[in-house]
Amino acid sequence: MCLFWVASVYRLTRGARPRHSLIYLLLIIYLKLGATIKIPRFIMERYDYRSAVIEDIKAYIEENDIKVTSENKEELYQQLDDCLFVSDNVTGNASGGYFCNAHKAEECLMHNLDLLGEAVEEFGGAVDVLKSGAEACDVIIRCYLLGECLSDVLDELEQEDED
Repeated sequence: MCLFWVASVYRLTRGARPRHSLIYLLLIIYLKLGATIKIPRFIMERYDYRSAVIEDIKAYIEENDIKVTSENKEELYQQLDDCLFVSDNVTGNASGGYFCNAHKAEECLMHNLDLLGEAVEEFGGAVDVLKSGAEACDVIIRCYLLGECLSDVLDELEQEDED
C-alpha cells in the first residue's frame, strides 16, 4: 500500500521541483500511514543546584540524626559547613566530582553558567574553569552554594523543632 502512495505522489509531482516532490512525498506518507513524528528535546531544563544541595544537606542531617535548636544552631552551622564542604554526598569536593560522571556534570552546568561565574568571582577568580573540566565546575558551584543552603536548612529545621 505504501508503494502505491509513493507512486501516486510521484505521478502528481512530476512537474514540481525535486525538493518539493520529496516534501510532498513525505507529507503524504506521514498522513496516510498515521505515523508519529518524535521531536528531540534540544532544550534541556535548567538543573536547580540550590534545591539539590538543600536536599543533600537534609539527607545528611537526617542520616546522622542531628537535632537543630536555637542553642546549638551557630555551632552546628560551623561543624556542618566544615564537614559538608569536603563531603562527596553534598559537594563532591573530596573526590573532585559530585556525580563522578563528566557528561552528567556538563548537563547540569548547561544554563547555569551565570551561577558558575558568581562562584568563580566569590572564590577570587583564581580557578581556571576552562582547564578544570565540567566536574570541577560542578563542585565549585556546590561549594559556593553550601553556606547559603546550609543556613536555610538550619533555619527551617529550627522552626520545625520549635513548633
